[in-house]
Amino acid sequence: MEKRTSVIMVSYHTGPILDEAIRAVLNQQGLEEIIVVDNGNPDEVRGKLRAWSDKEEKMKYLTGHGNVGFAKGCNIGAKSANGEYILFLNPDCIIPENAIKNVVEELENNKEAWLAGCCLFGPEGKREAINKRNLLSPKVAMSEVLQLWRIDENKFPRINIKEEEHEEKTSFVPAISGAFMLIKRSRYLDMGGMDEGYFFHVEDLDFCKEIKVQGGKILYVPSVKAVHFRSSSDVTNFFIEYYKTLGFQRYFSKHYYNTFSGFFLPVIIALIWTRFIIRMPKIILRETKKYLVNINVKAVSPNTNQNDNKVV
Repeated sequence: MEKRTSVIMVSYHTGPILDEAIRAVLNQQGLEEIIVVDNGNPDEVRGKLRAWSDKEEKMKYLTGHGNVGFAKGCNIGAKSANGEYILFLNPDCIIPENAIKNVVEELENNKEAWLAGCCLFGPEGKREAINKRNLLSPKVAMSEVLQLWRIDENKFPRINIKEEEHEEKTSFVPAISGAFMLIKRSRYLDMGGMDEGYFFHVEDLDFCKEIKVQGGKILYVPSVKAVHFRSSSDVTNFFIEYYKTLGFQRYFSKHYYNTFSGFFLPVIIALIWTRFIIRMPKIILRETKKYLVNINVKAVSPNTNQNDNKVV
């Protein structure tokens, strides 16, 4: 009997790519439903999503709760799902034909695995570094912040694990990206879902950590390839980096509070915020360039109706 999957997309000012991502899901074999969780889209987008869900039998639209964060949005969607499996899929991720069916089959064939991810490519055709990941640890954090991996990557591992350019073999990995995470719904609910203390970023690494703690394994399926556009939302880089830093702080406080002496954990957290401060000039420069580009676009075409051809 075919396993049915509910796809959950949490959307916050995603932009035009959301339309294409939804259509790719609706064309999937084994789809039970797609659940779009609205975490605060513009009124125009809300109207289009509502109208679309009214016409599309397999589409469910959840709104009215405000921007509750990614983790809580995923949990809201999971509680509303009916499929045997659930797939948490970024709204800027375009999955290929039979992607869900093929990843479900890999999970069915690997009974030790609780969670599975696929191979993510950027729109330019390059494999993303976040496909295979190490779990966050103080050693990994220090390696990244102090760039100790440049000395010896075997002794000082990075958060992202290098993979071969043409890697196709399914394997177990410590962690995967939250852009594509497929799991049995009953398992997810039994685990209590994602930690809603994370607002945006690091909740996926925390969830992978919880799976390891509870005795499960994580599967990476590189033969299934999806296009991940990333940064399609109009939120600022400051917003992203700030909440990512808060997420790192929560992760280490949660998982390593009782592991080290009272001195070591504050050092790790200080390094995390040092990373944020060091990145601030680059963030400010990037946001300034984005602002100037938007100003120039408006100046060139002041009479253009930007809503004429806009999709969801």
